[in-house]
Amino acid sequence: MMHLNEREVKKFRKTKNSRILRKVIHLNKREVKEIRKRQKTTILLKVSVIFPKSIIVLKCFMFSYGNSKRTMEINPTYVSGINK
Repeated sequence: MMHLNEREVKKFRKTKNSRILRKVIHLNKREVKEIRKRQKTTILLKVSVIFPKSIIVLKCFMFSYGNSKRTMEINPTYVSGINK
C-alpha cells in the first residue's frame, strides 16, 4: 500500500487530460468525467495505489463536501496486458 504525498496528489489533480488519466489508471470515460467535474469544487484528500508488477489498482478517492466526507470506490483495473 502506498500513499501519495501532497505534491503527487497536486500533480494528479493537475492532470486534466482525460487520455492521460485513463492511461495512468485506466478509468473509463464516465469515471474520468466524474473526477474532472469534482476537481473544480472539491479537494482530493487521499489516494491509495497498489503497484504489484505492472498492475495498477486505484483503491479509493475521498472527496470533501464541506463538512461531510464521501469515499468513492473504483474497481481494480488490470493494466498493460496482464491477464486477469
